[in-house]
Amino acid sequence: MHFETIRVKQVAGAIGAEIHGIDLTRDLDDQTIAEIAQEQREHLVVFFRDQDITPARHLALVTREDRLKTAARLDRDAVLSAVHPVVRTHPETGKKILYVNIGHTAHFEGMTETESAPLLNCLHIHQTQPEFTCRSTWRPGSIAF
Repeated sequence: MHFETIRVKQVAGAIGAEIHGIDLTRDLDDQTIAEIAQEQREHLVVFFRDQDITPARHLALVTREDRLKTAARLDRDAVLSAVHPVVRTHPETGKKILYVNIGHTAHFEGMTETESAPLLNCLHIHQTQPEFTCRSTWRPGSIAF
C-alpha cells in the first residue's frame, strides 16, 4: 500500500510493522493519523523507532488518534473488570481476538482454576504460535502501539 506521509516495513508474517518517516515529537496532521490508524488495523501492532518523546507527548498522541483511544479504553476496562470475554471483536475491523494470557487469566467464569487449566493451556499454546506473534528488538526511542 502506498502512503503519502509514512513508510511501512512489515516485521513479521502475520502481524507487526515498523512505521518510518514520522517525528512523533511534532503534531501530526489528519492524513498521517489516518495512515497510522490504517496500518495498525492492518498489522495489529506498529512500532516507531528513534522517537524521543515525553510521557505527556505519548499520551497526547494516543488521545489524538481515535483508534488508539478505543484500544486504550478496552484495555483499561478489562483491567478494571474481574470478568471479561475470552474472545473480543475489534470495533473497526470486526476481527476476532483471543483475549486471554498466561499472566492474567486465572480461570473461566463458573469454573475452578483446576477445571479451567486444560482449556487455558490449549489457548495459550495456540496463541503463541509464530503466525500469531510479533517480535521486535527493543532499543532506546522505540514505541509500540
